[in-house]
Amino acid sequence: SMKDQGSLLLSSVYDLIPDGTSFNPPALFSFQFDADWSGKNIGLYKFDVGLNAWKLVPNQTLDLASNKIYAALASVSNYSIFRIVDNTAPQIAELKTNDRYFSPNGDGVKDEVSISFNVTDNMERGLGEVLVRVYDSGNALVNTVLEGGEREQGTQTVAWNGRNDQGVYVGDGEYSLKVTATDMCNNSAEMSTTVIVETTPPQTQISIGLPKYGAFPIFIRKDTAFNLSATESGEFISGVDKTYFRTTGGEWLEYSEPFVLIGEGSTELGYYSKDIAGNSEIPKNVGLFIDDATPTTTLLYLGMSYAAEGKTWISARTDIGLSASDGTGCGVAVTSLKVDGDWYEYRAPFRLVGEGEKSFGCLSIDNLGNKEGVKQFTVIVDETAPVSELVLGEPKIDQGGAMPVIIGPKTSLTIMANDAGIEPSGIGRIEYA
Repeated sequence: SMKDQGSLLLSSVYDLIPDGTSFNPPALFSFQFDADWSGKNIGLYKFDVGLNAWKLVPNQTLDLASNKIYAALASVSNYSIFRIVDNTAPQIAELKTNDRYFSPNGDGVKDEVSISFNVTDNMERGLGEVLVRVYDSGNALVNTVLEGGEREQGTQTVAWNGRNDQGVYVGDGEYSLKVTATDMCNNSAEMSTTVIVETTPPQTQISIGLPKYGAFPIFIRKDTAFNLSATESGEFISGVDKTYFRTTGGEWLEYSEPFVLIGEGSTELGYYSKDIAGNSEIPKNVGLFIDDATPTTTLLYLGMSYAAEGKTWISARTDIGLSASDGTGCGVAVTSLKVDGDWYEYRAPFRLVGEGEKSFGCLSIDNLGNKEGVKQFTVIVDETAPVSELVLGEPKIDQGGAMPVIIGPKTSLTIMANDAGIEPSGIGRIEYA
């Protein structure tokens, strides 16, 4: 039957006895062959009585230097050496990589690609040679990942570190991984797949919604929305994988949708993206100031004023000024004044017209639209001067007409004053000379 299969008997039949002897663990035997027979296409066979056929002994080792075949045998039987005539190439299957894209740049993230495949042969023995080579887009050899040499059948796994045969990182591009399997009779099979080297990181752009103000820092409110978008450029792109952001001292959070920030005061927003190939962008930062505080408007009387019992009197000549402050915030945008039911933009001190009680309001808005509550003030405008009268006691001589009144050293002088008007402020002081 071996002759029918193209296999030629090269040695005598070795009948190992006594029958029924077994070895546990298997015993190592060596079979010497003539140097003229040397070649990888010879093998040790065992006669299988049940099948009435010669079967190749598995896991045998061919030592061409000493012209011996070594095999671990579990039982005695008839053994012989045959020259194998085999025209069937090995089968390569399940060739795959753990990643389609990788980024060999020494950062420890996806610096190499794992290549796995399964090789089988119609003969129950090892393979003469298995090679894994890398070629560029011009079909030039870049690297031999797996050198030639005898290999066992089954699944093989190797890794390519993205370097050429000189140890230098290759450039971005598509590379072909070719697996070549050759059996002991020099029959070969080949299969290939491709991977893409990409070492250019993505770039993230930030969009800051309204309200916002300024540049260094950018003033925002708690309802200001942030949007992050990342893109890749170049001929070979793996695509953006994830985008991250954080505020000063915080943990990196994965970005999924527009977000707002909480708190008050200065902070720094950091953000970056990474792609599917494992490239990470250097984080970018933008200085921010969260300002939800409203400005404060202060009333100033620039002239005569008088306050008593919860009321304030001013003169018709008293200027009223408004001063607004936003503290450490984004600054005051506008101060508004309400007089007689109408709002005006405050630009300079003003006066109230007419005598009596007057009301007015004011508020300020900062550059982010934070609006102060209306402050209401009531004052009394007193335009009427008081009236004073000099009363002379005795002794005195009234000469009548325009003539002066003659008084003595004991004559008393009394000044009487009265403040008139709609709502007089009262006598502040009486002066005489």
